[in-house]
Amino acid sequence: MSISSSGLNGLNLNASVIMRPMGNLTLLGSIGTDLIIPENLSDTATILKTDCDVKINEIISSNNAVTARGSASYTILLLGDDGSLGSVKTSEEFELKDFIEDANESTVLVYGGSNAECSSRLINPRKVNISSDISVSVSALREENVNPEIKGTETIEDEISLKRRMGNITCIDTYSLNEKDIPVSSDVSIDGNLPPMSQILYSNVSIRPTELTTAGNNVTVKSKAVFSAIYKSEEGNIFAIEKPILLEKTIEADNAESFEWFADVTADDVTAEIAIDGYGEAKLIELDFAYDIILNGVRNVTVDTVTDAYSTEYDCKTDVLHSECVTYNRAYNSSLSVNASADRGEISAESVRAVMLGGVNLRDVQSQYSDEKRRLVVEATATVSAVCENNIVSDEDERFSSVSFEYPFKCELDVGEKHENTSYNVTLTVTDTRFRCDQNKIYCDFENEIRAVSVETVPHCCLTSIVIDKCTPISASYAPITLCYPSGGETLWDIAKYYKVSLEGIAASNNLDGDDISGKKVLLIPSYRRTKPIYSASN
Repeated sequence: MSISSSGLNGLNLNASVIMRPMGNLTLLGSIGTDLIIPENLSDTATILKTDCDVKINEIISSNNAVTARGSASYTILLLGDDGSLGSVKTSEEFELKDFIEDANESTVLVYGGSNAECSSRLINPRKVNISSDISVSVSALREENVNPEIKGTETIEDEISLKRRMGNITCIDTYSLNEKDIPVSSDVSIDGNLPPMSQILYSNVSIRPTELTTAGNNVTVKSKAVFSAIYKSEEGNIFAIEKPILLEKTIEADNAESFEWFADVTADDVTAEIAIDGYGEAKLIELDFAYDIILNGVRNVTVDTVTDAYSTEYDCKTDVLHSECVTYNRAYNSSLSVNASADRGEISAESVRAVMLGGVNLRDVQSQYSDEKRRLVVEATATVSAVCENNIVSDEDERFSSVSFEYPFKCELDVGEKHENTSYNVTLTVTDTRFRCDQNKIYCDFENEIRAVSVETVPHCCLTSIVIDKCTPISASYAPITLCYPSGGETLWDIAKYYKVSLEGIAASNNLDGDDISGKKVLLIPSYRRTKPIYSASN
């Protein structure tokens, strides 16, 4: 199902519909659930890690409301009171809603990404409470028809007598697709220096898009999936692995090459089973999962409009629309390396020997344009969490523990001069993460991919209604000669409309080539001659 609908939808480069901004929304909501520990796991002593992946199924609008529906999938790593490790998975559906005036079924909704801040607590050794604060970013646009309604042109003569002044508007066109449940089956080999597996204790897959290319009517999305796992060897020792998997999916989209594309990729339904490799050892993992791709495309189109009109035969009434539309400027891309760290004493990590695996979530992403630097300054807070193996000094020491800390950072994008009506939509994506530690600190080095989309809100005006009043013929001049002395700033259109004659008639009477009257001190206005009625074929 498409995340957003679009009247243009990449099908018509010269349509009569423009996109008018309605506003940007951040749909917020909290969900929570209690999870009972399965019987095959021991009583829980500590929650070491909680992963949350948000999947958006649909975003719709109706009755002044915008609603996002999806699910949050959780993978929880537990430390048992006997020192064992185990994991459980669960998911919960959610519905987020916010209100925006005049939102209805035809409102165009552009998905801007989602985020979840997840926490879990141990209620008792057999029950875990999970809660998440979820946010979904959406831009709402209204399709506005700028093709005027014309009344009173029953005959061909009426059509000929009606003079239209044409213009055009450059505005954004959007295209959204949601490709769901793309299956992946992959055999993952563990490193040769690691011992064979006896049990997989924890597994998870995170995906990020790395490259989008277009060819004809196809968009190819290349992504990098990172498979993380913790397993127990045949001797009972614990090991962690991370393996990259490259994915590629081609999706059909009309006029794909004319759009700038953005992708959001999420994994679901991850299963990992131990298998025997070609050497007869349990060093192979049969990995199966599905993933979804949300594609958003943007481009500019030229929309024809009627900016003025009059009739050479009858009175003509017009209605003018003063509005605004959104124009796509460009996308800016950059990358940033962040070296986050925390003192061991501040995060209770004095006994940590090594970091097994971890992750980074971003929150509080904000951007502000700096007039002085002519740059877009982006700030965010990284929440770093990791599962660690500890030094064992006494029998009371736990072999495994978790650490977490927050690390604020900022970066700058060179976007040049900003216009008054320009705005930016910024997304940050964490790519590779690397953990290490020394005697004083825990370190997390991670890469950030930064993308900013620049759009501009542009005012416009055009006619929405033209009515020829056949009960009121124009008061035309019957003088054999009419002379006009153009004043500064007058155009040929202004003069023709004033005298209710055609532009072509004035041009022919004055030997004009085109509509340029600069340097003309006097113009001959042709006398009015009512044409013979010309009836349509239907008459």
